[in-house]
Amino acid sequence: MNRTSINRLKGGHPILRAIAREHVQWCQTKVDEYFGANKASIEIAQCHRDPLFQDELFARGRNEKGEIVDKNLLVTWARGIDSYHSCLPYGLALAYDIYPLNLETKLLDYKMIPDNLWRAFALRGQTLALTPGYFFSSKKVDPPHYNISLLGFSAAAIHREFAQLPFDIAKEEFRRNWEKQNALIANRLYEQIDKEMSA
Repeated sequence: MNRTSINRLKGGHPILRAIAREHVQWCQTKVDEYFGANKASIEIAQCHRDPLFQDELFARGRNEKGEIVDKNLLVTWARGIDSYHSCLPYGLALAYDIYPLNLETKLLDYKMIPDNLWRAFALRGQTLALTPGYFFSSKKVDPPHYNISLLGFSAAAIHREFAQLPFDIAKEEFRRNWEKQNALIANRLYEQIDKEMSA
């Protein structure tokens, strides 16, 4: 993972950072196999978003009532703290987006990745306890998106659960609850998660 992506991940919860490192590395391997080396780089495009910025993104392509008026301008399906990019307090995101950087044009180019690769990325993400946007409902499909969550909790519910806790306690409590629900992957990535928690 390159330095730009590492810096963008700093806004993520330590669990997300540990998983993202492994996921992006795996995706990069598949891209290199498909295109050849040094043709495309899988980048973390976004991780944490301020809730106000998330609201601004939600407004694009919509009228004041939130109704869609221009599908071409749509960026996100979620408002503020309804987004996993901004639901956990203290700027700890539970989501990231990946995009391919075309190393010839130096531009992020979503369309250069064929659907079968996006699907492979998503299936790999599921093995890491990620929820891939590739498998969202047909109207809201979002292949670059990945998030971690707690079973039975919406993004807004996670915010309500942790908003009143001090930073370190919120970070630890989310970890405790997440590991309880995802024991297999938590045990496999224990050292990486522990390293990110103390960073």
